[in-house]
Amino acid sequence: MTSSSSIPIHDDLLEMVLSALPAADFARASCVSRSWRRLCDRALHRRGPRLVSYVSVKPNIKDAVLEAIDGVFSEPMRPHFAIACIDGTDGLEIAHSLVRAKLGGNVPLITCKNLGFTGCDSVSKEVKEIPYVEVGHGILLIVGFLPGLNVDVIPLLNAKKEALRETVVDSFINEIKSCTGLVSDHAFPTGVIMFSDFNADIRFMLEQMDQSLNGGTPIAGGKTECFIFSNGDGSRSGGSVSLLSLEQRRLRNRRQANQSDAFDAVALVFARHRIRPHGVGEIHFNLALSSGLLPIGSMYKASSVRVINNGPCRCTTRLTARREGSSLELDGERLMLDFVNEVESAHLNTDIYIGVTKERKQLTQSNTSFAIHEVICNDEHLDVNGRGIHTGDTFCFYTPDSETALTSRSKAFEKLGPPEHRGTNIQAFGGLIFGCCGRDRYFLGEAASDCMAFVEKFPGVPLGGMLFCGEIARRPVDGENPLCRPQSLLNFYTTVYLLMSYAP
Repeated sequence: MTSSSSIPIHDDLLEMVLSALPAADFARASCVSRSWRRLCDRALHRRGPRLVSYVSVKPNIKDAVLEAIDGVFSEPMRPHFAIACIDGTDGLEIAHSLVRAKLGGNVPLITCKNLGFTGCDSVSKEVKEIPYVEVGHGILLIVGFLPGLNVDVIPLLNAKKEALRETVVDSFINEIKSCTGLVSDHAFPTGVIMFSDFNADIRFMLEQMDQSLNGGTPIAGGKTECFIFSNGDGSRSGGSVSLLSLEQRRLRNRRQANQSDAFDAVALVFARHRIRPHGVGEIHFNLALSSGLLPIGSMYKASSVRVINNGPCRCTTRLTARREGSSLELDGERLMLDFVNEVESAHLNTDIYIGVTKERKQLTQSNTSFAIHEVICNDEHLDVNGRGIHTGDTFCFYTPDSETALTSRSKAFEKLGPPEHRGTNIQAFGGLIFGCCGRDRYFLGEAASDCMAFVEKFPGVPLGGMLFCGEIARRPVDGENPLCRPQSLLNFYTTVYLLMSYAP
């Protein structure tokens, strides 16, 4: 007599059963046999790529992490990458270890400390933005399933000496190209998501990436207080410079800390597979940004420039300048007096920046770049954050402006979509926001304004977002409008929207 256990189950029916399993049971089922593995693969590919985000706020960081993990893996998921963002440095390593243990060691993972989150709320199940001031012990967990793409983690080593900076950056960019070339017929990545140490000056690295990578590669991210990373094969792991400094203070002995593990930035590199599984379409990264900075007053030309090192990874630039068309050299006090005379009263008590246009000759060609620097001192000289400004560079002042932010946001959404305008079969399956913590309810007039604008534009599209103080964005070059360059890759009071879409 044949037992009921030997009665065959039709593949389609079994696939439906497997698709209804939670992620943990689904993963175990895929290990039962080759045929079950094939059905699990088919079930995942039939559903297409996915991006899932989950926010949990709990008094205990372990409880928050476990709740976020359960939320993300409530449905079948085979992660290709993960990003975890927490609100406190003390729980960074705990969160990273817990998430890594759940995902397994073969999933690229970056864990960082941010100034707020956007994601699916654990209680209401709705998209919600939680600013830093409201977070107790919380986590945002973002997990992506991207069939047809290879994801790897590439870190940028901290150059302990200025003379090594160019070598370190070249090695970082070459490794991005190398990991892409190993798996893809394309020379450049489909997209890059990057996090940098808040204290690291990454402008030079971003400018080199802009020149070295194809203009169609979008780059998005932000400056985070500190981060930890681990790649898929276990060969790379480490933390940021600021995290190392915290560990050194805990140990009270620099000799006990491993200096070689200090990194300025880390990138998630997404490269298109040379051979895609049958039935798997193409994934596209579409990027747009909303700038909240308004240019104010006259143009100036830097007449004297001095770089001041404030530590192993921080520096400022002190400069004087001449107003364009004038020979009179102005010190910091006079420059700020000019600014005060030209700015409206509403902008007097806000942050101040300068936007610098830089022209550099390299062998047979000239390159023009643009960079935003934060003004940090204005006494006898004008002091700004970072380096890279030369005598003769031109600049003007910028201040945050809410009307500028709202206007540029509307234009950003026109470029971003909606998806059906970009192709009849293209479907949006996820969105990431890299926003500025300063674009809050006091600046834009309502809470979570940038987040809810995305939700209204793309209803039902899963969304995850992080808040920074320094946003990274590199828009793909518009072939029909070459005048759109140069652009600043490190921004302030900017919201960067990254829409992931899929063409079956």
